[in-house]
Amino acid sequence: MKLILFLFFLLSFNHVAADSTLIDKKVSCYDNTCDISYTIPNIYEEEKILLSDTINIDNIKNINIIFNNLSSKVYKLDDFRDNVLNKVYRSRYNEALMTLYSGQELSDYELSDELLDKKLKINGYSGVEELDLYYLDYFNKNYKENLLNINELFVKYFFKLWPDKKENSQVLESNLNIIQAYNNYYKEEDNSNLFPNTVTTYTLELNDLKQYSFNIEFSDNKDYGILKVHYLDTLGNYLTTINILNGLIGTKYEVKENTFNNYYLKEIKGNAVGEFSTEITDVYLIYDLIGEEKLVFNEDDNYVNTGIKKANFLPYHLIIIIILLIFWWKNEKKDY
Repeated sequence: MKLILFLFFLLSFNHVAADSTLIDKKVSCYDNTCDISYTIPNIYEEEKILLSDTINIDNIKNINIIFNNLSSKVYKLDDFRDNVLNKVYRSRYNEALMTLYSGQELSDYELSDELLDKKLKINGYSGVEELDLYYLDYFNKNYKENLLNINELFVKYFFKLWPDKKENSQVLESNLNIIQAYNNYYKEEDNSNLFPNTVTTYTLELNDLKQYSFNIEFSDNKDYGILKVHYLDTLGNYLTTINILNGLIGTKYEVKENTFNNYYLKEIKGNAVGEFSTEITDVYLIYDLIGEEKLVFNEDDNYVNTGIKKANFLPYHLIIIIILLIFWWKNEKKDY
């Protein structure tokens, strides 16, 4: 009895350990690249994901930060800060700077720190170090906004400072706040959501750094609803893994039938057609075995294994008859 209890405890402990709610981290480096991988477990229910780390990267040129989201939640990127700042070139078609010069396409000389510094001082700023403040004042005044910082400004008006498909100058940006906001913008624009059962990778090029440090923050994206599609047989056995779908709340979904060898769709429980909502929606597709006269077992087929094979298959009605016969035989035996 003690041995049985010990084995039961051991199995229970292993089951809990396997379902850990902790985010798993692995680091592997090869050639000139390092992969930092995070796995969000399937039972992770936290509203926030907060990660920070520092690793030595001598002779490393590229970093891949990889997220494998096994949970059912969609997480959105709120903040991504690190010590990597890619070079930023001023645009010749920057709307705010063209207004400052009352011109059209700007030359490299007009965009230089020397001339831009003079222009900003004429307009009441201390110089290029307050170029970010000039941007805020320009967009708040001309677009009737109340933007508080350069990061907020970039979310709405980035492409008015760096118009899409327009040539940049050869003049490097020197304002540190703008450089940081520019880098943050591109990190947050690329792969801004971690979707369930999806691997998301942030690839960064490093510039002769000895250490790489970062702070990343994600939060539960409430704009997305969750739909779980369950594929079961009539005994409640899963025929495949749960299919998790995500969509913006209010958008329509339609559950598609899946096919399994030797099974047919018997019924659907739940709304097969509907809209994503704030609540998790579950839809159950119930499958039954095809009739005996149609069922042909082939050991080479890759059919779903629910324990019914050629060696042990019997129609349900035959099993019931045998059980009834056993009960009848036991009762007859008692009478004697």
